[in-house]
Amino acid sequence: MKGISSSQISICNSAIKGAINGLMNELIELHLREHVLGDTEEIKEKELNEFLALVKRYL
Repeated sequence: MKGISSSQISICNSAIKGAINGLMNELIELHLREHVLGDTEEIKEKELNEFLALVKRYL
């Protein structure tokens, strides 16, 4: 990879990692809402958001 510095590669790597983590967070939330909670009549939005915040910390 001529002409590309290690700092440029590192910046691109960080950007890709951030994008993938963002996508993972969205997919997990969508999965929880549609498949895990499904037809649940009463979804406690506050508790769900607290749980999602915990999940996002570890991704």
